[in-house]
Amino acid sequence: MPSITSLGVGSGLDLTTLLKGLERSESSRLEPIKIQEKSYTNKLDGYNRLSSALEGFQGAVDALADPALYESKSITTTSTAFSATSGTDAQEGNYSIKVLNLASAQSLATTGQASRTDTIGTGGNSTLTLSITDGAGNVSSTTDIALDSTNSSLEGIRDAINTADAGVTASIINDGSGTPYRLVMTSDKTGESSQINMSVTNDDILNTDTSLQDLLNYNSADNSGNLTETSEAKNANLEINGLAITSDTNTVEEAIQGVTLTLNSVNDTAENMVVAQDDGTIREAFETLVSSYNSMQDLIDIQTTYDAESKSSNGSLLGESTVRSIQNQIRGAFNTSVSGDSLNYLTQAGISLNKDGKLEIDNTRFDKAMADVSSLSTLMIGADGESGVTSVLSTTLGSMLDDGGVLDTVTGSIDSRLESLKDRKETIQRSIDSTVDRYRKQFNDLDLLLSNINSTSSYLSQQLSALNTPQN
Repeated sequence: MPSITSLGVGSGLDLTTLLKGLERSESSRLEPIKIQEKSYTNKLDGYNRLSSALEGFQGAVDALADPALYESKSITTTSTAFSATSGTDAQEGNYSIKVLNLASAQSLATTGQASRTDTIGTGGNSTLTLSITDGAGNVSSTTDIALDSTNSSLEGIRDAINTADAGVTASIINDGSGTPYRLVMTSDKTGESSQINMSVTNDDILNTDTSLQDLLNYNSADNSGNLTETSEAKNANLEINGLAITSDTNTVEEAIQGVTLTLNSVNDTAENMVVAQDDGTIREAFETLVSSYNSMQDLIDIQTTYDAESKSSNGSLLGESTVRSIQNQIRGAFNTSVSGDSLNYLTQAGISLNKDGKLEIDNTRFDKAMADVSSLSTLMIGADGESGVTSVLSTTLGSMLDDGGVLDTVTGSIDSRLESLKDRKETIQRSIDSTVDRYRKQFNDLDLLLSNINSTSSYLSQQLSALNTPQN
């Protein structure tokens, strides 16, 4: 049977518009599901945002649970001659520091050579022995380096020394003279205990060439040899509160307990340095706790907003009992009681919830608590097996954020509902598609039928017209 390729062509009826109207009517069956999908999707997004806010709050709690925080020290000085860092065991106090001289590494330079690449001497097999000694000649390391015709030039010796990892770095300097190329050896470490000794021995007893010995042999104990000492191996010397201190490096550790000094330059007069409890870092940690909690509370306020005039403006978590439970549990943890001499509650340290449900700091109380940082540490961390505020908060937050916790359970339930809605939507869509296809076929059949009727009617009209026409 012939078919109509475009609806309405055969009948003259606007069947395409009619079919689209029927399709829209059928598709309206999806609207309730789409509304539910949007609601659950928004709810899932709200819980994910809440989870992120809780993780940020957890980070602030973790920082306050670290014992090192309450032992942190600050260092104050205006000196440019030295800088300092401190550990938790740093001894608090005022220190007067004078840098007398910096530690330096020994450097030795050969006599000038006309070429960087020409072999020095006959190029016979020999051994360069490099040793690192202290000022008394005691050897801490020895390295033997093989020299022959392939590496007896300045460049060859330089590369052989650098490859040997002997505690010495070699380079070639051009001093601009008639024989400008000088091999320079510098100890990798500063201080008097890192002095360089060098000696060359010929491996062949018949080899009488002494060119390499004449160039490289050197003894730091008596400065004998043809090398020139361009930089002396020196220890750093300084005074701390009038006491003489010596260091083989410019990084001076434990001269003051828990403090590392870095010496930068010599100062003409002693300069002051103060090591004290790091109140700023401790305060910042508490301020972060307050701000992260308040940010989370702001998010909850937005997500649970109720708009009586426009329900579309309601928060995605409005009416969610899980959110109320989370708020109540955290607020309960803030009220944790801890045994202590002076601080038993967070409010006594100046941290409390205001009438708007936000955390705030009473600076007067907090400064008083900071004066007894040991009690503040006990309040937050606990002692003698008793949990502190941070322990209770961490346990509470863990029950919300951990796998299988409150948020994992509620978001998993939402995911399941969304998956179920997806399946229902696909089923209904298949039903809609089937119904529309049936309508399309029926309309096509109707169009074809009416087309045939119109054709027959036209034919009959033509025949009747012919019969009524007078014959000549």
